[in-house]
Amino acid sequence: MSNDNFIKELKKLYNERNIIPFIGAGLSIPFNIPDWGKLIRDCAINMGIENVNGTSFIQMLDFSLNQYDYWEAVRIIKKYLNRTEEDIQEYIVNTINSNILKEVNDEENNYSDLSKYGFDIFLTTNYDHILQRYLDTNYMPVNLKDVNSNMQKLIAQKGNKRIFHLHGHISDSSSIVISEEKYKELYNDNKYKTLFSIFTGVKTFLFIGFSFNDIFIQKIIKDNNEFFNSKHYIILANPTMENVKWLKQNYNIETISYDPSKSSHSEEIRKILSAICSNDDYNIEAKQGLDTDELDEEFLDILPNNEKKKELEKNLFCKKLRIEKIEELKVDYSKECFFTAEQYFRWLKKSGIKNNDKIAKHLLDLSYMKYKEVLINEFAENKDSDAFLKAVHNSLSKLEYSKLKNKINEENMPNEINKQGFIHVAADDSNTEKEVWWGEKRFDEK
Repeated sequence: MSNDNFIKELKKLYNERNIIPFIGAGLSIPFNIPDWGKLIRDCAINMGIENVNGTSFIQMLDFSLNQYDYWEAVRIIKKYLNRTEEDIQEYIVNTINSNILKEVNDEENNYSDLSKYGFDIFLTTNYDHILQRYLDTNYMPVNLKDVNSNMQKLIAQKGNKRIFHLHGHISDSSSIVISEEKYKELYNDNKYKTLFSIFTGVKTFLFIGFSFNDIFIQKIIKDNNEFFNSKHYIILANPTMENVKWLKQNYNIETISYDPSKSSHSEEIRKILSAICSNDDYNIEAKQGLDTDELDEEFLDILPNNEKKKELEKNLFCKKLRIEKIEELKVDYSKECFFTAEQYFRWLKKSGIKNNDKIAKHLLDLSYMKYKEVLINEFAENKDSDAFLKAVHNSLSKLEYSKLKNKINEENMPNEINKQGFIHVAADDSNTEKEVWWGEKRFDEK
């Protein structure tokens, strides 16, 4: 099957809120977090692997790392450098804290993308708290070792974004899993099997940020094969046909492939997430039972017909235009902008995007501030209502909503027509203190 077929399957699962993103180390690389191999190698060098009583064990270490045998590499550190589990855990915490970048452009990472969509549960093998930083949630991340008997009830709650760190996190160095002994101690616990059975019983995993050679994800899948009877999915960069076949035949995991050379890892993953989660083909097909008007309102910018335009003459925003000397063509265009802006707000209300009422207010507030700016710079000087309206429309069409990029994906951001219409939506509100007029005339004036 092709990527398109898998994405269609995932779109259905996403709309049913049955996808759990399972996040690996690759997603944290843009934040300067070392991958497993580099983290272990740097740890060994820092602790003196190149000179142990005159002997270097770096080649032995590199051989294990090149075989992706991270556990053997950790055993080498313990054995030849006389270091404890706690020493390595402490090094990892200090390294992540000292290396992590506080700010990374949204275009360069995929945590910003995941935060926009309607995922409730996230699993991760990462130690950092970058995902927590991007999610709008009041719940603290949960260590797998701290899972309790009430977790099944909490997981079932919709709208509560929760993060489960399977291998610990940097807030508790003792929780970090880096050795085979620590791994077995954790995964032999029945709490883990209970948790996995809950997740895989009703949810589908979407693995993101892993390489095919990642020992941790291979072990998780292999050791818990009993829970992978249903289909799951993984996003991989340029997998071989052998890799794809092996994952499918052994664990029923379907592979969605991408080529990072076309742009970047983050951009190609972003395209896949957008295809899965955006309101396009699948949603339209799923809503074929709705009447045309309802479908158009949610998905398309439909212009008002002549009858609708006549009805809009009764609206306050239109009356405010009519009392000034404004060309008929500009009034007609304003009606169209208002009509599509209203459609956008109706879509936003139905979208399920968190705090959509606050987002709507933000859009109107920014539009009003831009209106005031043009009022001061344009109308105050020439007193020309027709030119003033044109200048406001032009300014609003270029308005950018940078603060909303973590909330709304690019495909669903307001277009230029919507942006121009927001000011007329504001003008149509008789209960607001933010008054929008197109000149000096008011209704009580003759």
